[in-house]
Amino acid sequence: MKRKRKYDFDYYLDEDDPNFYYYETDDPKEEEHNRYIMYLFLIMYIDYKNQEIDYITRNIGNDLKNLEEAINQAHQPVIEGNFIQARDETLEGAGILKQNINKTGIKDSLIRPLLNEQKITLKNIFSELEGQIRSKAEYLKNKFLEHDFEIKSNFDKAAKRLKKMLSSGWWNAKGKGKHLAREFLYGRDSLVNWVTRGDSRVCAECRALEDQNPHVLKEITYPPLHHRCRCKIEQVTNRLTSAARSLTKFREKIDNFSIDINDIFVVEDFPFSSPSPTR
Repeated sequence: MKRKRKYDFDYYLDEDDPNFYYYETDDPKEEEHNRYIMYLFLIMYIDYKNQEIDYITRNIGNDLKNLEEAINQAHQPVIEGNFIQARDETLEGAGILKQNINKTGIKDSLIRPLLNEQKITLKNIFSELEGQIRSKAEYLKNKFLEHDFEIKSNFDKAAKRLKKMLSSGWWNAKGKGKHLAREFLYGRDSLVNWVTRGDSRVCAECRALEDQNPHVLKEITYPPLHHRCRCKIEQVTNRLTSAARSLTKFREKIDNFSIDINDIFVVEDFPFSSPSPTR
């Protein structure tokens, strides 16, 4: 069994290691979701690893297509949910009432470009996996070297790409939800700071962004900037836009506040005379 270092995110397709697809993350929900997706991938590998070349070349196209569909059905609702959760938490954290979130115009459909990007990436991963296995099979058959045929190296490479895609989709959905919420709350021209963890693992690109603080919100991308990016955005301009203020608890209280002049108690014929001012 291959032992993994604490921060080794690579996948090792070792049938003797049931946790080959395990990796550490700060978000238990991300870990649970991605382990499930990688388990689907493992099932196909286990089914194929001892099959003959002809069986694999005959079935791999259709089986990968079915696997792609299953992963999309499991993955896309989670990505959409991350976007909605990050958007709602950012808006509500700034005082926007839950029942007013739909009035912000930050629609669920704004996550569709990211969803389509994830689907295309997954299709490319599986297309490359199929192409590599078919090419290897054809080459070895022509050389009468069928006994040298193996698929583990190809599945291992695809697994690493798949894991990266899953992680990217998870955090980009959250980042996009927060970014769009910030634009509504504080305006696209508001100022923000790019904040790193400040340790030796910070990359040069992220460190440069922090050195250039502050940034205009509309001119800066949202984290993660790259795979395994740990940076975040902090707001410098904290004044809410008028559109945002109109959807807060404070605005609702003002709108609901009214005074009836008849409710004011007026004292007539006060029985005591006002005291004379002392000299």
